[in-house]
Amino acid sequence: MLGLLTDWIEVHGRLINLDRLSKIVSLIENEKVRRFWEAISQWQSSDERFIGTALQVPNLTLRRRLIKTEI
Repeated sequence: MLGLLTDWIEVHGRLINLDRLSKIVSLIENEKVRRFWEAISQWQSSDERFIGTALQVPNLTLRRRLIKTEI
């Protein structure tokens, strides 16, 4: 599930309402879930709307889907 969510963010991240997402994540008490969103914000650091810290995940833990785009 996290791999699919990560792929979706890679493709559609510019559509995320980050103000709303930040409010929702701040209410989450599960530390692992909060760390996941912090890692996403680190990964998307080129987007000024995202801020946060890193999360280390063992190699090949999250399945990566190949996304084909046509030009």
